[in-house]
Amino acid sequence: MGWAGAGIGISMYPILRRRNEGLALGAAAFRIFEGVFDCVGAVLILLLATLSRSSSRRDRPIWRSSRPSARCWGGRTWVREVAAVPSWCIGAYLYYALFFKTRLVPRWLSVWGLAGITLFVATSLLVLFRQIAPFSTAQVLMSIPIGIQEMVLAVWLIVKGFNPSAIAAPQR
Repeated sequence: MGWAGAGIGISMYPILRRRNEGLALGAAAFRIFEGVFDCVGAVLILLLATLSRSSSRRDRPIWRSSRPSARCWGGRTWVREVAAVPSWCIGAYLYYALFFKTRLVPRWLSVWGLAGITLFVATSLLVLFRQIAPFSTAQVLMSIPIGIQEMVLAVWLIVKGFNPSAIAAPQR
């Protein structure tokens, strides 16, 4: 997922920079940050698997303490919630603002993305500050709009692509 997130930012930058270089650069940078943090989180999960395997053997000192695995899981949670999710949210917000401004995709799709990412940021903050539980019904329901919108946007871009008249229009 980390490589895909970074790849989206890198591949869309040349197209979007013609419309607004600042927003395009910011969106690409935050997608790359997201990719790096996702990769770090994946490494921490692999480390957790290694620690849990070695903790099942009684002849190793790590078996006596679950602290390394707890730290690993806590580190992965912080990397995800404090670094990867905000990077994705900022990058997505910049993309949807750029799409809205330039009309590269229909405005309704951009507005849906802006509203969905705002709701997702709210739910992430609620989880981060322990107002709702992770993966609770409230979090899932608040995350559905951006999840569906991201899939609709992907299908839209595969089937229809960017609006040709918006690409050909002179930059304002």
